[in-house]
Amino acid sequence: MRIEILSAVPRLVPNGLLALALPTLALLAPSTGFAQGPGWVGLSSVRSQYFENEDLLFYVPEAFDNFGAALATGDFNGDGADDLATGIPYDNGQAGFEMNNVGLAIVRYGIPGFGLETGLADTVLRDTEDVAPDDNFGFALAAGDFNGDGFDDLAVGEPGNHVLNYGKVHVFYGSPGGIPVLAGHRFWYPGGALENCRFGSVLAAGDFNADSFDDLAAGMPQCMVWSNQGIFDDVGAVVVIEGNSGGLLPTQSPLNFHLINQDVAGIPDSPETGDQFGFSLAVGNFNGDTQSIGNEVYDFDDLAIGAPGEDGVGAVLIIYGSPWNVLPGGSVFLRESDWGSLPELDDFFGWSLAAADFDGNGADDLAIGAPYEDLGARTDTGMVTVLYGQMFTGFDFGLNEWWSQAAIYGSGFARDFDRFGHALSALRFDPHWDAVGEPFGISTLVIGTPGMSTFQGGVSVVRGTTAGLGPVYKVGLFGWDFGAAPSTPESGSFGSVFATGDFDGNGHEDLAIGHQQRAVGGIPGAGAELVLYSSTFADGFDRLGDIFDWSAAVP
Repeated sequence: MRIEILSAVPRLVPNGLLALALPTLALLAPSTGFAQGPGWVGLSSVRSQYFENEDLLFYVPEAFDNFGAALATGDFNGDGADDLATGIPYDNGQAGFEMNNVGLAIVRYGIPGFGLETGLADTVLRDTEDVAPDDNFGFALAAGDFNGDGFDDLAVGEPGNHVLNYGKVHVFYGSPGGIPVLAGHRFWYPGGALENCRFGSVLAAGDFNADSFDDLAAGMPQCMVWSNQGIFDDVGAVVVIEGNSGGLLPTQSPLNFHLINQDVAGIPDSPETGDQFGFSLAVGNFNGDTQSIGNEVYDFDDLAIGAPGEDGVGAVLIIYGSPWNVLPGGSVFLRESDWGSLPELDDFFGWSLAAADFDGNGADDLAIGAPYEDLGARTDTGMVTVLYGQMFTGFDFGLNEWWSQAAIYGSGFARDFDRFGHALSALRFDPHWDAVGEPFGISTLVIGTPGMSTFQGGVSVVRGTTAGLGPVYKVGLFGWDFGAAPSTPESGSFGSVFATGDFDGNGHEDLAIGHQQRAVGGIPGAGAELVLYSSTFADGFDRLGDIFDWSAAVP
């Protein structure tokens, strides 16, 4: 049976699990078979690809490499199909010259009309300078066009670089030939190397000053902060480095980077030990503001920053973009208690973030994961809060929604230690294109639950509508479908890493899921990744009438 939500308000049901009260429902006739016609599109197991950590001749799979621990997508060669970058942060490096956990990254290219190339990975990336054990190259990835040449570029985090864990970021610039094997730029924190800050632990790209060049936000959640109140460990910070025609050059004059932490004037709250400010990042235009340059219009992207350790419960900072890039003034600090919720110790609100337009009003919305939220008698079952952005004004907190597994599947699906909301992402199955070639439309929310079903892991997909997110269609995709046996070393990671991109160039985004703890060929923790393509109805995976299947109607 298909159910369309016309209006909904959150409530807690007697068993303590979050559900949605549905005062007005439109019940559609149950599906009697597969959907017909070319207008139906959704995720499908048909054409799905499962890439395992592979023997790359000089680099071989080893125990706990964690292939798939970081993912990023971009069109690095400009052919119209997105490409997939994969981090392997605990790889031991070249065979015969191993060093523990130096890390690697690979790039696999998308082909229009086909999808991601099969066979060995196309490009292998690594640090070529001061390589040392525990560098963790590939720990974080982000794609954006930092030099404005029309080809997406790839930023790779190496947070363990240097014996004092300064951390480093490498930038590989896209071209008609794709990503080169040598970085165009590499740098430590531009304000001066800081001990144990692990610069590059978290990365995100966006155009915060709407100048047509993407900028790079880099989180350092373990960074120490010195303030007039004292010295605090694991407080965290974020640095935003501006892109320009030369790419990312944070040390150029005048300096073009911006430091954000809770000791900066205009930022609400103050630094405290364990805040982990910058643990998660998301980029979106929450108030819909833009700037025209010539005949083209560019968004002022805004930055959401998670601090899941704030006061032991978690918080999120929203800092808005402007012609001067990110501005602390006017930033908004969000806590669960702001909406009458009673936060609990170790909820970790802000652990994960995803920004996209879930209701199609032109302003992006924000999903916030609290994967260790206790609901009723359930421990660490998890919850996701969704805030809806409005044109010109930002968030309307009267529209907030709270999602749990109970709201999607029913109360029986929420279990202890599921960690619903551990990872979040968003994709568009039905994008339209504006005058400057930018996609817009209603997005869909992807929610990871790596502890689901005795730590086999699961993924839920919730469709956006003009009324916001609603359980109109959904997919239950579980680690057991791909060999994750309960309570084994490879279980517990499925649904903890996502990336979305149009790998076959058909106009509908596809989903990549990291499975970094999966055993490969008997090697524990070698890692793998699953790619699901969007397509028209092809088999029972796309059947209507089953809560574990998902599809969407498009024009």
